[in-house]
Amino acid sequence: MIKKIGMNLKYKFISLLLILFLIVHVMGFLSELNSRNVIQFYTIIVIQFLIEVFIIFQSSIFLWTISNYNNYEDPKLADQIEDYPEIDVMIAIRYVEPEILKKTLVGFNNTNYPNEKLNIYLADDTPDDKLSNIYKELAVEYSVNYYYNPLNKMYKAGILNLLLNETNSEYVAFFDYDHIPKPDILEKMIKVLIQNPNKSFVQAKKQFGNYNKYYMNWASLLYIIYFEILQKIKQNTGTVMFAGSTACFRREAIESVGGFPENTFTEDVALATKLLVNGRSGLFVNFYGSYGTVPNTFEEHISQLWRWSHGGAQVLKTQWMSVIKSKKLNLGQKLNILSLFAITPSIFMYYIYSFSFIPLFLERIDPPRMTIFGFSSLILIPIIPTIVYLALINLTLIEKNDELTRGRIYILVKYLIIGLSTIILICKGTILGLIGLRGPNSSKGDWNYKENTYLISIISCIVGVLLIVFSLDIILDGIYSALMLFIVGFSLLPVLPIVIYQNIMRAKAIDF
Repeated sequence: MIKKIGMNLKYKFISLLLILFLIVHVMGFLSELNSRNVIQFYTIIVIQFLIEVFIIFQSSIFLWTISNYNNYEDPKLADQIEDYPEIDVMIAIRYVEPEILKKTLVGFNNTNYPNEKLNIYLADDTPDDKLSNIYKELAVEYSVNYYYNPLNKMYKAGILNLLLNETNSEYVAFFDYDHIPKPDILEKMIKVLIQNPNKSFVQAKKQFGNYNKYYMNWASLLYIIYFEILQKIKQNTGTVMFAGSTACFRREAIESVGGFPENTFTEDVALATKLLVNGRSGLFVNFYGSYGTVPNTFEEHISQLWRWSHGGAQVLKTQWMSVIKSKKLNLGQKLNILSLFAITPSIFMYYIYSFSFIPLFLERIDPPRMTIFGFSSLILIPIIPTIVYLALINLTLIEKNDELTRGRIYILVKYLIIGLSTIILICKGTILGLIGLRGPNSSKGDWNYKENTYLISIISCIVGVLLIVFSLDIILDGIYSALMLFIVGFSLLPVLPIVIYQNIMRAKAIDF
C-alpha cells in the first residue's frame, strides 16, 4: 500500500510538471511565432500547436486521474436474498469450440444460484448445421435452453436482441462462451443490484490464465489495465462500462434504450454509453466473476484488438454528439466517456499530425517553439504520451504484484514495443470505424477480420526508415526539432520484427 501511495504521488508530481511544461510551451510558441516569417504555413502551424496543447493537457489530466484510482470503494451487497429473482443468462455463440463451451456449461451447473430461478440460454446464429447440432446436444446434456437463428446478420448484438424479445426475466446476465462462471457470481451480482436499486447493471472482473506466449501476457495485461485501473476510475466518476461478459442487467434498463446497438462491433460499451446518456449507470465490483482465456494466436489477438478499435471508433462516430448534449452527464463524465473511445483514433491522428511537419522541414523551416537547452520543446511531444503509457503499465504491474522490482525496466520496454506494434496493426480498423466501413451493417463486415499483418508491418518499416533518413538530413542542417520526426520514425520499426517473431518463435511466459 505504501508503494502504491508513493507511486500515486509521483504521478501527481509528473502531472503538475506537464502543466508547467504546457505553460512554457505556450509562452515559447507565442514568442517565437511573432519573430519568424512563417506566414505561408501559419494555419498549419497553429493547428499543430493546438494539437500539442491537447496532447499535453490530456496527458496531465490522465496521469492525475489514474493516480486516484485506489480511491475506489466496493459497492455494498445486500446481506441476504429473501426471494431469489429469476435470471436469464445469455451466452452468444457462433463458430465456437464445443470443448470450451462445455467447460462453461459445467461451470453454470455448479453455480449456487437456485436452479428453478436460473434460465440459461445458448444464443446460436452459426450458419453451420453440423456445428449447431453439436451445440444443441450440449444444451440438452447440460439442461440449458437453446435458441437458434442462423438468419441473424447483426452479429452478437443482433442475436442477443432477438433472444431478449423471447424472454422476460427481471434480470439478465451475459457471459461469453469461454468465460467459466465462479460458483457465487450470480448471487453476488443480484445482491449488488438489490442493494443499489438506482443502478442498471453490475460488472465483475474477468480472470485469465493461458499465458504461454508473450502476446498472451500482453493480452492479459490489457484486461488487467481495464479492470484493475480504468474501471475503478470509472466507478469513481460514475461512468462504468459494460465489458461484454460477466455482468448482470435489469431488463427494463436495456429495454429503456431500445436494446443493444447493432451498428457497432462493441455493442457492450455502446449499450453502456446509451444508458449513461439517459441518466442510467452501472457499478463495478472488485471481485472475479469468471475465468477465461485470452486469444490463442497472435492473429486472433490482433483480430480482437481490430474489432475493439473499429467498434470504439464507431461508437465515437455515432454517439459523441449525444454524449456532449446529454443533460444527465457532467463535464467530467462526458470527457471520461469520450476519452475512452478516442484512444486509438487519437494515436492515429497523432501520426497524421507528425507527418504534417514534413512540408515545413522540406522548406527548412524550424517550427516556432520554446528552446530548452538548445533544443525545441517540440521534441518532447512524442515522449509525453509514451511516459503516460509507461506510467499506466507500471501502475498495472504494481497492482498485479506489489513485490515486482527486478526486471521492471525490461518489462516496461517490452510492453512499450508490443504496444507500439499492435497500435500500428489495428490503425486500419480505427480508420474504417470512423468512416463507417466494414461495420456490422456492411456486407463486408467481419467479426473475426484477419488483418494482413505482414503487409502493414512492411509498409510501417519502410515509412519508418524513410522518416529517419529524412529527419537526420534535416537535423544535420541544424533544425533539431526534426528529432521529433526521428522518434516517430523509430517507433514504426518494431512492427515487422514483432510480426516475424510471433510466427517463428515461442516466448516464455513472464509471471507478473
